[in-house]
This record gives sequence, C-alpha cells and structure tokens, in this order.
Amino acid sequence: MQTQEMKYPIFKAFSQSLLIVTDHLLCFSKTAGAAALILLVLSFIFGQSFLCMLPDMQGKIYCGSDIAIYMLYMLIKLFIFSLFLRIWADQIFLKKNISLEYFKSNIVRFFKFFGLFLLFLCINSLPAFSLYFLIIRIPNPVWQIEILYFLFFSIGFIIPFALLRFYKNIALFIEDLPCLDIKQTYIQTNFKSSKIFLSFSLVLAFCIFFFFTINSNLKLHVFEPLGLYNM
Repeated sequence: MQTQEMKYPIFKAFSQSLLIVTDHLLCFSKTAGAAALILLVLSFIFGQSFLCMLPDMQGKIYCGSDIAIYMLYMLIKLFIFSLFLRIWADQIFLKKNISLEYFKSNIVRFFKFFGLFLLFLCINSLPAFSLYFLIIRIPNPVWQIEILYFLFFSIGFIIPFALLRFYKNIALFIEDLPCLDIKQTYIQTNFKSSKIFLSFSLVLAFCIFFFFTINSNLKLHVFEPLGLYNM
C-alpha cells in the first residue's frame, strides 16, 4: 500500500516562526528582554555601546578599540544569543520551567548548543568568504593555478546547499536523540532540495531585508540628524 506524501507549504514554514512569537508574546518579551539587558551591560563593559557611535559621547565613555577584546565580546554575545534560542525553545516546544535548577542541570547542554550554533554560522558563512577571496584575488598568469584557485573557493557556495538536507540531525543531536544516517536522511529529503533551499532563502532574504532597513533608518533618522546638530 502506497503511503500518501505529506506536503508542508513554504508559506506556512516561513510564517510559523512569526506566529509562534505572537502566540507567546509575553514569554518572548521576558526572555528576549533579559537577553537584551545582558547584552546592553556587556556592550558598556567591553566598550561597544551604541553611544560610542555618537560624536559627542566619544571621550566621555569607555569605547574599546582592541581587536582581541572585540572578538571576545562577539564570542560572548553569540553565546548569549544561543542561550536565548535554547531557553526559548525549551519554554515553547518542550514546556520546561525556567528556574535556577534548570540552568544548573543544562550547563553542558548550553555549551553543546553553542558549539553547534557556531558550526552552523561558519558553514553558512562559507559563500561570503568564498566570494570575498574570489573578489580580492590577483589573477595568476598560469591558467592551471587560476582554475584550481577558482574551483577551490567555489566549493564554499556548494557546501551549505548540500548540507541543508542534513540539518535535521543537528536538532536530533542537541536533544540527545538518535540521528539519522546519511542514507535515511537522503531518502527522506530526496527530490526536496529545491523546496528546502527556497524556504531557507526566503528566511535569509527577509533577515537581510530587515537588517538593511533598520540600518538605513538609523543612518537617516539618527546619525545624520545628530551630525547636522553637532556641526
């Protein structure tokens, strides 16, 4: 007997995350607010505050310029962000009670999730690094070397696309559940790479659009008026 294939609309996959936030708005506000407060304190401690971008505040507050300290700040910032994601998922999907005992019993799990979160970011940053190295390259007069250089850095565009089909195992590994082997994962996602890639692209495009919109509004309505005011 042939089983009927279950379909999951792309629009539903894209909108579901937003609907989860609106359905649990109070919980999201508390968790995100706590994470934002911690990040705000860290920005002042490491000299990376938003106020450091304002001309009048430079010299009045501590603004860091050391690259090593900045990299440490970014690492801690990513850890706080991954912690927020882990707590949010535990509250909404696993219905866990967030308490002091919860943090004590999940320390290893937090760092495990953080490591996978960094791995996920690195994998999906490969196209950007590949594009950067292809742009800055100086053409080699030896055409064989030039082709090998192009082929090597072009792999960065292919790897994230190929691994999209196996991201399910990341969630299974985090929850200490049995992971699917390569054959099982391949069978489940066969002929669905385009749908997976399109869903991922829609979310990525929305995030990029949102980032540049916020950045443009800040430049137009905050920094440029402040620059005129301080002239």
